[in-house]
Amino acid sequence: MKSCLACALGTYANMTGMTACLPCNAGSYGNVNGMATCTPCSKGYYGDTKGLTACSACNAGYFANSTGMTSCLPCSRGYYASSTGMTSCQACSRGHYGNANAMTTCLTCNAGYYANTYGMTSCLPCNTGYYAESKGMTSCVACSTGTYAHAEGRTSCLPCNPGYYGNTNGMASCLPCYAGSYTNSTGMTYCVRCPIGYYGNKEGMASCLPCNRGYYGNRVGMTSCLPCNAGYFANTTAMTSCLKCPPGSYENSEGSWICHGCSPGHYARNSGSISCTPCSKGYYSYSSWGTTCTQCEPGRIANTTGSRSCTSCPAGTVQPLPGKDVCNACPAGSYQSAAGQTHCNLCPVGTYQPNLDKEHVQPVHRSPMREPKVVQRNILYNILFGTLDSGGIV
Repeated sequence: MKSCLACALGTYANMTGMTACLPCNAGSYGNVNGMATCTPCSKGYYGDTKGLTACSACNAGYFANSTGMTSCLPCSRGYYASSTGMTSCQACSRGHYGNANAMTTCLTCNAGYYANTYGMTSCLPCNTGYYAESKGMTSCVACSTGTYAHAEGRTSCLPCNPGYYGNTNGMASCLPCYAGSYTNSTGMTYCVRCPIGYYGNKEGMASCLPCNRGYYGNRVGMTSCLPCNAGYFANTTAMTSCLKCPPGSYENSEGSWICHGCSPGHYARNSGSISCTPCSKGYYSYSSWGTTCTQCEPGRIANTTGSRSCTSCPAGTVQPLPGKDVCNACPAGSYQSAAGQTHCNLCPVGTYQPNLDKEHVQPVHRSPMREPKVVQRNILYNILFGTLDSGGIV
């Protein structure tokens, strides 16, 4: 031959005197005739067979970070290659993740999850007390006061239930209202003390309880109500103070919602009494709820304390004064045939009465001589307590 032939595309002859051209090795190519050496594939490209006239670009999701590569490498998890011919992979941005090799794009974190660094292979769930309401969050948001998140991966926070409150951000659970306080709506940041007349006897109450009858609450925030003292009562619920028992009534125990009326024969002059006083001798009270006792009228007596009525002096006795407890026997020479009388009568002419109650009247001793009638009259008048009509004496 007059001359040597040029090696065809994809082949080469790197020595003199060669009788044939060699195909370019994998990872290289020959894109012109008569090449002495093949050109290695550029970064981002590869040649997987011999005799190539051009290298192929790495597919999306793959890369070639050096020349002469026979195959591309897949992007690792957390990385991606969105186009062909990439020489390196890019880390997934914050809020995104790559959970497999050879990804062409990263996935967005779901609501309730976040990715706070580059190249994450999975997203992290929001901690309790925090939330992420939208996708692609790089951090979670703390629950505001009055709300909480009791589980991980929450997309929103829950309002505190009635009886509970949240006073700081980022709470995983709400706090129960302390005894003596309450919240009656959701999302409260503080509890309200029970008003006067009410109480809260345990934690976590959504409403306070009214004080029962017989009890009262005189300040806010009470955990129990106070019993009314003896002499006082509370006849309705939610009382802020107790009432005094009115005159004519009493209460001798604590925690009462009614007062008892004084029984007949007894009285209570003042309010707030713990007991009734029995009527004194010579006095009586015939009805309940008495505030005073009444004097027995003349001719009647009450010989015991606590009398409900007066007793008429029996025949033969009298009582000229009111408020007495004994009857006076008629002295000798006088009589009283009716009961309940105030004075004795002198025995009429032709009659006599010899009996004499020596405890009340001393007998009269006459001299052998007959006293003048005026003396007799004076003696008998004195004997009869000055109550006799002298016209009846002979």
